[in-house]
Amino acid sequence: MADGGVFQSLTRGGCFGACPVYTVTIHASGIVRYEGTQHVEEPGVRRRRIPHSELHSLLRRVEELGFWELAPEYPIVGEGLTRRIIDAATVSTTVTTTAGTKTVLNRWRLEAPDALKDVEHRVNQVSGALRRVTGKPHQAEPPPREREEAQ
Repeated sequence: MADGGVFQSLTRGGCFGACPVYTVTIHASGIVRYEGTQHVEEPGVRRRRIPHSELHSLLRRVEELGFWELAPEYPIVGEGLTRRIIDAATVSTTVTTTAGTKTVLNRWRLEAPDALKDVEHRVNQVSGALRRVTGKPHQAEPPPREREEAQ
């Protein structure tokens, strides 16, 4: 893990509707910085500290899910062509470790691989962003496959 630097960040951009817009950054020190800007229950900047055990657990899960092997952008259609979805919130997920830094853009959740959706979900859970965005202290999204089956 990068000493003292940014370990993981997630930024969710806006859409033409009421999509939540926020950034959450988890530092290797355990400090989490959340900044909610639009359509969130808790706008503004909030900070908290999470235990190193949660950081290590998150890093293990990121590696197990194959984050480093993901494409730099989703969805990918055909032979390297990327389809642009105009009214969908883009999620940018960045992971930094001693091995390097990788950013993956998720331009439309339904076509992103489950591994990417799982990483996004875990960052939101570990950081506390789910509560700050929704206002519900114990809300947890179901795993990616269950969400899509329910739609």
